[in-house]
Amino acid sequence: MESTSTLEAPAAPARSDNITVMAHLVYLLYALPTGITALLGLVVAYACRGQARGSYLDSHFRWQIRTFWVVLAVGLLVGAVAIAVVGGMVHLFQNSTAGILFTVGVGYLFLCLFLLLSLWFLYRTVKGWYFLFKEREI
Repeated sequence: MESTSTLEAPAAPARSDNITVMAHLVYLLYALPTGITALLGLVVAYACRGQARGSYLDSHFRWQIRTFWVVLAVGLLVGAVAIAVVGGMVHLFQNSTAGILFTVGVGYLFLCLFLLLSLWFLYRTVKGWYFLFKEREI
């Protein structure tokens, strides 16, 4: 007696499904609080963006890449200015209590700028991930 059912191998996932998973992976790597994971996410975004051309995923990889580079550039700029300003103020006011307190205040201001930059990075990550779940361009 012959069986009418045949065993078929599961279909390979579509290329866009794999690229969608990779876009999710980049957002996950960005959401983790380390610079190394963000750098890995950048590498994945660059590696996958060519395969996403012409789809809504292309906008996500551009968004992810732009987010990384803007945060890095602004972070380096704020960091360089912070080192120059706070370092100069410490040298200038090294024996003055008021000067030291002023220097600590300015250092706190730069710390707040880094916090705002981190929140902006998180905002872009969450917004992009939300649009990805909705399968919409960002």
